[in-house]
Amino acid sequence: NVNGSVMENCKAEEVSALRQVQSGLLSEEIAILKPDVVVFLSGPRDDSSIQYEFPDLEILPFCRRLPTSAVGVLRAAGLPARTVRTYHPEYLQRSRQLGLLSEISQWATGEEVSHSAGSLRGRDLRGASPGRATRHRGTAPDRRLSQFSKDVASTIA
Repeated sequence: NVNGSVMENCKAEEVSALRQVQSGLLSEEIAILKPDVVVFLSGPRDDSSIQYEFPDLEILPFCRRLPTSAVGVLRAAGLPARTVRTYHPEYLQRSRQLGLLSEISQWATGEEVSHSAGSLRGRDLRGASPGRATRHRGTAPDRRLSQFSKDVASTIA
């Protein structure tokens, strides 16, 4: 019976073996694909796995009102400037935080995010955060998730 992360259910020597086999794979994929945006949907539990791949990893706040455990901007050599890590959409939906995906989508695509500091467009993204983004009341979670998927797909294309 395996529940949760593979890394959490493996013994230390198995985790080490998995990391050795996968070492460099993610950074090579990113180097080959050269994406403008990377979104890790792993939550903070897998930060150590990301750090294993990117040893100089820094996790910065996405905005003042959210802890970096909920959404963090990731900085490391080999990652695009617009890289974030948040929870899996299923968890976000269960915890009534699915609106975060819209905020991330707006930030990732450079769209203006409604907040007191104005637009992020044209700012240095190393320290950028969307601030207090508008909640999407009355929008069905599935539609928001669908829109996020479309936004991400159009950004990648």
